[in-house]
Amino acid sequence: MGDKPLTQNLLDSLNVEQQRAENRKSLDDLGGIDSLAKIIGVDVHTGLTHAQVQTMRATYGTNAFPEAPLDSYLSLLLEALSDETLLILIAAATFLWSSVF
Repeated sequence: MGDKPLTQNLLDSLNVEQQRAENRKSLDDLGGIDSLAKIIGVDVHTGLTHAQVQTMRATYGTNAFPEAPLDSYLSLLLEALSDETLLILIAAATFLWSSVF
């Protein structure tokens, strides 16, 4: 392992959603890819052994993002109905429909 300990907070600081520039700065502050590889304990040319993969999965979990909870249909509908443009279009369509019949 490198000088810094490998923690979940360290890994999370390198992969914040929608913050590409900040993620890159965090990686650069750490010392770049080579420093991160040293902290993780992996050779960038040979990768991880099967045993290392199993150990890291046991320690840190699988390499997957957690699933975001889905919004309910009602909350999506209410959000859509709060859009001013959509309300104007609904009003116009209602007016046109009522004038046809």
